[in-house]
Amino acid sequence: MTSQSHKIKEDSDCAHRKLLALYFDAKSMTSGDIFNKFKLNGALREYTKEQNGRIFDMLLSAAGVTGADEQEAFCIIINGAFEKLCNEKKSPDGVIDRLVNLLW
Repeated sequence: MTSQSHKIKEDSDCAHRKLLALYFDAKSMTSGDIFNKFKLNGALREYTKEQNGRIFDMLLSAAGVTGADEQEAFCIIINGAFEKLCNEKKSPDGVIDRLVNLLW
């Protein structure tokens, strides 16, 4: 691998990490606990879920996922990992790094 292609890969990996971190933050903001704790209404919760969906669509595009079966598998992998992190209140950093290595 040339130094230029190595730099491109590093930049891409960094962008993928940032996108996954953004999606994790959005995912954690749509948990039932947040909305119950702060008494946020249903309309606001639906808006945040919609925005979360837009971020997920960006992830699908960045990963080159197109088919319905691929999208479902990708969704299960990402959401399953992030839901477990949210439930166990763990830092997502190591998991995000591993996901980047696995998925890109």
